[in-house]
Amino acid sequence: MLLPVPRLTNSLRGPFDVDQAYLHRKSLLQNRQSKRSKDDLELARKLVPRWDEASSDVRQTYKQFLGALVELINGEISSEEFHEVAKTFYDFFSGCDTDSGDLITQRVIDKKSNNISEMALASEVTSTFGHRLSPLNLTVRELTGDMQLSKNELEETQMIVTTPEKWDVITRKSSDMSLSMLVKLLIIDEVHLLNDDRGSVIEALVARTLRQVESSQSMIRIVGLSATLPNYLEVAQFLRVNPETGLFFFDSSYRPVPLAQQYIGITEKDYAKRNNLYNSICYEKVLGSLKQGHQAMVFVHSHKDTGKTARMLIEIAQKSGELMLFTNEEHPQFGLIKKEVGKSRNREVVELFGYGFGIHHAGMLRADRGLTERLFSDGLLKVLVCTATLAWGVNLPAHTVVIKGTQLYNPKAGGWRDLGMLDVMQIFGRAGRPQFDKSGEGIIITSHDKLAYYLRLLTSQLPIESQFINSLKDNLNAEVALGTVTNVKEACAWLGYTYLFIRIEMNPLVYGIAWDEQSLRSWFPFLSSDLADGLGVEDIGLFSFKPSVRPVPLEVHIQGYPGKFYCPRMNCMNKPAYAAICTHSPSKPVLIFVSSRRQTRLTALDLIQHAASDEHPRQFLNMQEEDLEMVLSQVTDNNLRHTLRFGIGLHHAGLNDRDRSLVEELFANSKIQILVCTSTLAWGVNLPAHLVIIKGTEYFDGKTRRYVDFPITDILQMMGRAGRPQYDQHGKAVILVHEPKKSFYKKFLYEPFPVESNLREHLHDHINAEIVSGTISHKEDALHYLTWTYLFRRLVVNPAYYGLEDAESNTLNSYLSRLVQTTFEDLEDRGCIKMNEDSVEPLMLGSIASQYYLSYMTVSMFGSNISLDTSLEVFLHILSGASEYDELPVRHNEENFNATLSKMVPYLVDEHRLDDPHVKANLLFRAHFSRLELPISDYVTDLKSVLDQSIRIIQAMIDICANSGWLLSSLVCISFKWLRRVCGCLTLQDLLDVTDMKLQRLLQQSPASELYKPCRSKME
Repeated sequence: MLLPVPRLTNSLRGPFDVDQAYLHRKSLLQNRQSKRSKDDLELARKLVPRWDEASSDVRQTYKQFLGALVELINGEISSEEFHEVAKTFYDFFSGCDTDSGDLITQRVIDKKSNNISEMALASEVTSTFGHRLSPLNLTVRELTGDMQLSKNELEETQMIVTTPEKWDVITRKSSDMSLSMLVKLLIIDEVHLLNDDRGSVIEALVARTLRQVESSQSMIRIVGLSATLPNYLEVAQFLRVNPETGLFFFDSSYRPVPLAQQYIGITEKDYAKRNNLYNSICYEKVLGSLKQGHQAMVFVHSHKDTGKTARMLIEIAQKSGELMLFTNEEHPQFGLIKKEVGKSRNREVVELFGYGFGIHHAGMLRADRGLTERLFSDGLLKVLVCTATLAWGVNLPAHTVVIKGTQLYNPKAGGWRDLGMLDVMQIFGRAGRPQFDKSGEGIIITSHDKLAYYLRLLTSQLPIESQFINSLKDNLNAEVALGTVTNVKEACAWLGYTYLFIRIEMNPLVYGIAWDEQSLRSWFPFLSSDLADGLGVEDIGLFSFKPSVRPVPLEVHIQGYPGKFYCPRMNCMNKPAYAAICTHSPSKPVLIFVSSRRQTRLTALDLIQHAASDEHPRQFLNMQEEDLEMVLSQVTDNNLRHTLRFGIGLHHAGLNDRDRSLVEELFANSKIQILVCTSTLAWGVNLPAHLVIIKGTEYFDGKTRRYVDFPITDILQMMGRAGRPQYDQHGKAVILVHEPKKSFYKKFLYEPFPVESNLREHLHDHINAEIVSGTISHKEDALHYLTWTYLFRRLVVNPAYYGLEDAESNTLNSYLSRLVQTTFEDLEDRGCIKMNEDSVEPLMLGSIASQYYLSYMTVSMFGSNISLDTSLEVFLHILSGASEYDELPVRHNEENFNATLSKMVPYLVDEHRLDDPHVKANLLFRAHFSRLELPISDYVTDLKSVLDQSIRIIQAMIDICANSGWLLSSLVCISFKWLRRVCGCLTLQDLLDVTDMKLQRLLQQSPASELYKPCRSKME
């Protein structure tokens, strides 16, 4: 059945009309009635057109091959496949430009074929093909777990008979690819094993072979053989078979021996009685076959039950006095064979042989199995009790086949399961010997409740399903190790070559896909318009590009690192980051993104250390010493000045504008090769690099006081800096993540991740601002305002994310009304707005919050705590408690620095609140007023952030005091504003530039006199 298959195209599989193909082939098979010619020359003339035009050597050699082919198929030349094979062979020979028949033969010998079959059948196939191919001087050898071949033996072999598992092991190794490249023909026997637990191995082999054909452009013919294949058309699609020339199907009417089937149901419920009925009925059927002069095979479902059933049948025969019908003593070779059987190590084989019984199962030694098969084949055994492995693995037919029981134990599931219909048909396939019997008989003995089930299966024939999904991880891992799959896209393409892909299309319900489940592709137009609707963009102005549409292709490497604690994990990533620079970008610009300002410094210092250990400390510096000294003279930050000496720059919000601009200029001009920065650089500055390293995907959230993940959009934005369009052919990104999150980033960096709205968490401030501006004056305005937000679009598309059960109009209206009402009530409780019966108007606190872009919680706290005679100490506490300082970072171990600082200022702090960002802000203010040296450089950048925020916060406090008519409180706030800017401990007289007389009157007022003791002492 050596048939050509079509050359693969770019598509996964070509469409074809399977029904027409089947009807066409069947009509040809039924109408063809060719008879074998006695003369090979006459047969050749009949099969090959223009026979007389061929050269004499070609004709002579072809006749030899034709004779060997007829011998190979036992003279059955009336079949359609024989005609196809004969013509294919002739085309093969006639295409060789030589006059030497030996060279034509050598053309066959140089090619290898591989027959994949069951291990139990491998030795038989090797023996059969070795005998029949010997006229062609072809060598056939077995390659299984039991039989190994040396390199020389493999080179001398033209046909290898192996098992799926063994060939899978060989082709998985890249070092053994030379052997698989020599194979030009792959024959898969019993291809219906796709439905078995081992079927995934066959799918992996076929997918690997097809991908090898496409990559090497070297054709490998694949042939599948099966006697039990209900949905053969889908298996043909899986093997890429040409339906017109390579697909052959024979139904039960083509059996060489007609088969009679019996189905017997037992109604007995008691186990012991039911088992006795099984044995007695089995005995009757076997005895009836023996009386007609036939042999019988009894199939059971465990190793132990083979011997037990054989002894029960012998016992029944002894009781009925019919044991002589089973014995084989009259056989002429009985005495000689008895001595050989006596040497067997299996006591049951020796014991049962004298009664004409034999057993066969996978637990026996190979020699004992071979002996039993030979004894039954020679007629020395009348009854063979065996397991189903004999039906799958050994071609050993009998006239009568009995299946005793249909329940077998599944150790994986830990319970019993029914015998599959494929097993039943395979076992029935052993009924009837083509050379000796005119008919065969198959009998099933089962429980009565299963009788209808097997009758129904017999008529409908359940299709063969794929088992590939159960071992998908193992097979995918093998392809990744082999190097044929390197990313998600290639993995999806690889799945397209499997039988699983075909069955999912045909029967998605079996694989967990509902019929009403919509394809993601159909959602793309709706998802793309989601954001556009929120922005009021029409279709003509909407453009959406996949991540793969880049001017510079991006190569991404994701590496996972263990470690529960953040700081040690970041420290262990420094050396891999340095190795990535040396591997992917030794001389091109590199951006390293870290999560915090401290990490920029620590990462840069570690990189300097690793470079120094390689004896190239300044390998990242690309300028002369004179130029470097000139640049360093302009730098104010000490850490930046140190790292720039080694060609490594720092970039974060804690640097002043001059230092940041200088670093950006040096990196853009390639004066320094490495820039270690925070994530803000990815959004704010266009500084692309050849390599981007994202060192860690977490940052410290001051509000929740824990490390949280960067949004996927931030990660993509950082990756987007890899690749310089003018200079690079491709960019590279290395992402260093926490090991448990590696699979998450592998998935969502390549798949669309929906962007949800974050408006609900900040809705109060936005509604307050719109009320102050006059956009919203009543509840209906607020509802209309919300309908134009992205939140409203996402409520319709993904209501469950926002706590809604559905997206019905009534549900949405009710939700939005509650949201607006709750927001109004919260703002009114905080003193920001006033609600009337049908309108809403802003109050003083709300207007101040909107003007200075402060949280409504901040101004509400100010309004509740500031009074007529608020002291400087209280003002400092109020200022530090602003909501704007909620996210001030308190890093690892910084509570210890806060405790030390609190003793210096002085400021008593509850030790349980040392990690509070508001306490840290208070300490930073006090240290700044006293001009104390801060413990670490991170506190310098934090102080800059605190002071920058304080301008608008203090101004809001001044406005609140002024609107309330509190002069002294206003003066204290003004002094605060000056203290944040002017160095040294100044007096109120210096700050306000007042005369001594005016100052004396002010100081006489209490309790303000307590606040300005330094001023009083100076005057005295």
